[in-house]
Amino acid sequence: MEEDPAFYRQFSEMLQETIRAYRERRLSEREYLNSVSDLASKVARKDRGRDVPDSIRGDDDAQALFGLLEGRLARQEGAALAPDDGASIALDVTKIIRSHLIVGIWSNEVAQNNLRNAIDDYFFDVLRDTMQIELPMEQLDDLEQRIMDLARARFAS
Repeated sequence: MEEDPAFYRQFSEMLQETIRAYRERRLSEREYLNSVSDLASKVARKDRGRDVPDSIRGDDDAQALFGLLEGRLARQEGAALAPDDGASIALDVTKIIRSHLIVGIWSNEVAQNNLRNAIDDYFFDVLRDTMQIELPMEQLDDLEQRIMDLARARFAS
């Protein structure tokens, strides 16, 4: 679940709703079984049940970051971020992570700090200054920690 929290949270909520519907007798046993089987199949296929921008369609790592960023970023004037912009950010952050991967990164504090600093630089130089996306420091720190957790789960060294 740590490798794509948004993906698994979505299916967890759908499974809980299916179970609730069955318990409340809104679904027959057959409908319940079909629904659970369908959900399991979608999880196995990594079918997100929603469209992702074409630019990240073949990149599971960028899609996981896209899911993590979705709804957390907005322009300074409060306008929602376009999906293509979110995909571009996800691709950029994925490239940053990949470019900083070394053997044993997750047991090397200096290497992890270098990765954090590169992500931090990207957030300030590109998101804030170029894309006009403002994040309060506590939100930025939380988002960076979530990105590091995701990277640790997806990019084992």
